[in-house]
Amino acid sequence: MELTLAHSALPQDQRDLYVSFLQNALARRLQTAEQAIELLRAIPTVAESSDVPINCLAQILESHRTQWPVFELIRCHTKLWQLLPEDLKDVHAPEDRAAPFVKTSYKGMLELFHKNSDAPALIDPQTFNHITHRHLASFVRDFRLPIRARSEKKPLVVIALPNGALLGITSMAIATWYTAVPVNASSGPDQFRIDVQQSEAKVILVLRSDVSKLGLESAWVVEGGIEVLVVDQRPDLTFDVTPLDGVINFEPQQWELNAPDDPAFILFTSGTSGTKKMVPITTHSIVAGVAFVGESWGLSETDSCLNQMPLNHV
Repeated sequence: MELTLAHSALPQDQRDLYVSFLQNALARRLQTAEQAIELLRAIPTVAESSDVPINCLAQILESHRTQWPVFELIRCHTKLWQLLPEDLKDVHAPEDRAAPFVKTSYKGMLELFHKNSDAPALIDPQTFNHITHRHLASFVRDFRLPIRARSEKKPLVVIALPNGALLGITSMAIATWYTAVPVNASSGPDQFRIDVQQSEAKVILVLRSDVSKLGLESAWVVEGGIEVLVVDQRPDLTFDVTPLDGVINFEPQQWELNAPDDPAFILFTSGTSGTKKMVPITTHSIVAGVAFVGESWGLSETDSCLNQMPLNHV
């Protein structure tokens, strides 16, 4: 059993500890998610900086080509990455052989939905209507915008909806298949136009009641080749999307699921220090964020979260 120790100076007893652990780990049969989680949590750590723990994880992932629990794997990888010496903490460092396995442990956000759960996934605090995890997963899986393909590049879709359950579900659906650009719909027509033009998005999702308020019947929309799509919420919290004129006389383009390194969101900074900046957020950044928040807050499947922050900027 060989470990890559070129950058480490571990005492012999700690080297022996890892060799012994790896021998046992590689000989194990992982038949359940619980067994995989137990193995990840059992990887030894050391007080000093070292590349040995993360290389230990890499050898386990190379040997056990099983379906790893994604959130637990991300948390384990991050914990071991933090043990690397500072000069090795480059995102492309060859010493981190585990990173590619982490990003290939899932294909996209849709894989991480609880497809078989009838528990509430999201509750509207105004109507108290809710959507189950099963229904949400089914809706997002079949979601398509009524737009034509303009290029091979994924469409950027401005979401101009008020903060609430509709915005949350719309953001999940768009970020799964397209690139979502949430924009503050209450900023006024002039600032909204500036934000849309800066994003270079060619699709806007909006409530019909906000079309005139946001100036979407103005010349800049037509001149920019921008499609305005109207969102109508259903009682079950899902929604319909139709062109502003209500006419769909073509087959909507179907895109591939966003992969871990694909941009799922583009968010605006607040602009308090000058011009607003756009920040691309990859699918993997979102998934990793969920893993870290779940751990730091100690969340379980029985917990509910109340969101009070807007979704349109970082």
